[in-house]
Amino acid sequence: MVARAIVGLMMVMSAGAGTSAGALDGRVRGIVVAITDSSLRIAVAGARAAGGSLTAGRPSPAAAAKVERTLNVNTDSRTSYMKWITHRPWQEDTRAEHASLAVGRCVEVKVRSNTSDIADVVRVSAEPEGSVFDPCKSLR
Repeated sequence: MVARAIVGLMMVMSAGAGTSAGALDGRVRGIVVAITDSSLRIAVAGARAAGGSLTAGRPSPAAAAKVERTLNVNTDSRTSYMKWITHRPWQEDTRAEHASLAVGRCVEVKVRSNTSDIADVVRVSAEPEGSVFDPCKSLR
């Protein structure tokens, strides 16, 4: 468990202060704060934002989250989506699509390469915010 937390922290630290996912090595986990047809903005771990809000002008579901920076991740027709199953029954259907994304939902994004900001796979958690099985519980 400690090794998993350290690896997760190292991945988030490798993201740097930039807003592009292109600086990432592999995967990043975070909370969706904005969705467009061709991109996602996700909040990642860090110190709590001073103002408490990640989006100007309207309250964000991640406003109380322990995050201070967001990453933009582009998507295209080759991006695949999967339901992120975190507990039994493991046989549950894992199909998902872009429409499965929602603001406040926890996701894990795997980018195509270290130099790309285009998502290869987006795993979408269906767990309620703050539940025992919420993969982003530590970010909220």
